[in-house]
Amino acid sequence: MQLCYYPRRSNFVIVSKTTSLAVLFNMTTTGRPIPSLDMSKVEGTFSATLLSWIDVIDEYGAATWSLKAICFVTVIVLGTLKISLKKKQGVDWYALVHAIVTGYASLVCVYLSNDGELLTGTPEPLRSVLCQGPLTSLHRMIPAITLGFGLFDIIDGFTHGVDFIMHGLATFTIMGYFTYYNVNEIIVPMLLMEISTVYLSFVRADFISDLATWINMACFVVTFVMFRIIACPYLWFRIVQDL
Repeated sequence: MQLCYYPRRSNFVIVSKTTSLAVLFNMTTTGRPIPSLDMSKVEGTFSATLLSWIDVIDEYGAATWSLKAICFVTVIVLGTLKISLKKKQGVDWYALVHAIVTGYASLVCVYLSNDGELLTGTPEPLRSVLCQGPLTSLHRMIPAITLGFGLFDIIDGFTHGVDFIMHGLATFTIMGYFTYYNVNEIIVPMLLMEISTVYLSFVRADFISDLATWINMACFVVTFVMFRIIACPYLWFRIVQDL
């Protein structure tokens, strides 16, 4: 049995059955620690609920998991889905899983970043630009998952065309850069774009009705404009503004 300390939670927790998992992922240096958060400032809010959910993975040592290991596990999991399910019923299931996980997890990160000043005393994205570390363990993990996914875009490019290769290379290079320098919290808001990909994945699904297809297409258009045209450029402007 091992006694572990998690700075953000400001208390001690006992870890026994999860110790081996933490050791598995802690294969390389993880850089800057997760900060201590002033939970009293968000007590009773939705942010407090989200942070309590993140505490669940923190109890398994998520704050110290190697980003390389996260990328490696992502490749294995998504590769298994891609090989076993292929494009069953008109859906690229591995791409759908990636979009759901990274898109909505980044939404959680952006939501929590809005309370960054309350939690740490420094507003976001200024805190990230100053390289003061990720606000939560989730902020540092998500781009490493997309880094692993980028490999599949490159591979698909050999059968789908050069645009897939270019998209894959861009995704892999950008996520690789931020992951290598351990500053994933800077780029994580851009993964809001993946929310529209969730609906894009169902465009050619052959198991939903015509009405559901139209509703899905409407959701794709709305989320595409909302996140790719409006939100992400605005969030990137704020990042550049704080440089």
